[in-house]
Amino acid sequence: MYSEALKTGLIQDGYRIILACMSQLQRYLAAQHPEMHCSYIYPGTMDMTYFALIPDDLASQNLKIALVYLHREQCFEVWLAGKNRKAQQDLYPLLKDQDLGASHLSVPGPGVDSILTRTLLVCPDFDHAETLNHLLEEGIHRFLEDVRQLLPCRSV
Repeated sequence: MYSEALKTGLIQDGYRIILACMSQLQRYLAAQHPEMHCSYIYPGTMDMTYFALIPDDLASQNLKIALVYLHREQCFEVWLAGKNRKAQQDLYPLLKDQDLGASHLSVPGPGVDSILTRTLLVCPDFDHAETLNHLLEEGIHRFLEDVRQLLPCRSV
C-alpha cells in the first residue's frame, strides 16, 4: 500500500510543499521578529515538522515556542516547550490548576515535547502563503501573550 502510494508521487509532492511552506514561514518570522531567535526546521519523519521561536524572556527561563505542523492531523499548532525535560517537568505543577484559555496542558512523560499546546489552523491553504503567514503569526502572538501572562507565577 505504501509503495503504491509513493509511486503516485503525491506523498513526496505534499511533503515538499509543507517543507517549502515551513521554510518560507521561518524566514518570514525571522525577518519580521528579529527579537526572537528562529531555529532550523526539523523536517520530521512525516509525523511533524517544526521550528522553534525563542524570545529572550523565554530563553532565560529555559523555554521556547515551537510552530508545529502535524501531518496526519493536517494542522498547525503552537507549543510552549522546555529547553530540556527538567524545564518542562518543573513548569507542569505551576500550570496544572490555572485557567489556560484555548491552550491545553500536556502531561509530562516519555515522548511528550510540549508543555502547552494550541491549535492555530486546521487544513491550511498552502496556496496562499501570505495569508497563511499572517494567520499563523497572529496566532503565535496571541499564544505568546497568553504564555507571558501565565509565567509570572514561575520562580526563575
